Amino acid sequence: MTPPLRIRAAQIADTDAIGRLHVECWKASYRGLLPDALIDGRDPRQRAAVWRGALAQGYGVYVVETDAEGLFGVGSCGAPFHPEIQADGEITALYLLPQAQRMGIGRSLLAWMAEDLADRGFSSVGLLVLTANAPARRFYEALGGRAAGEVQGTHDGYAVADTIYLWDDLDVLRIR
Repeated sequence: MTPPLRIRAAQIADTDAIGRLHVECWKASYRGLLPDALIDGRDPRQRAAVWRGALAQGYGVYVVETDAEGLFGVGSCGAPFHPEIQADGEITALYLLPQAQRMGIGRSLLAWMAEDLADRGFSSVGLLVLTANAPARRFYEALGGRAAGEVQGTHDGYAVADTIYLWDDLDVLRIR
């Protein structure tokens, strides 16, 4: 990966690239954890539309990029989207390409989102993570996330189980 990486607020013009990144991250992270048909059915154009909607609805959307290589990650945060999350705010997405993982980038992106939420008056945050995604669960636990239950649901007709992670004090995730 070519340094320096930077994190910045996403713009509508970024959403096509974010849609492609989102699909790439799903393929890299969820293969073997979710049915192949669900993973392979991800459409970058449809994902881009979802990201445009998130921006239009006021969610904080942030991208990780380099000048030379483009986007490596994306995250979003805002008011709780999932009613099961008993917190002021929610991290609704955090995706990094494999080459950007285990380098502190996810931690930095999460800190940016914590700052965004704190600036908007939120004091706690939660998120959902695929229960079978052990590396992501270890990441959130290492950052002080508390497993607070499991949610059974469907994703495009496929049964999925997600674990809720909560931070009762948003300050734990903020960069000081």
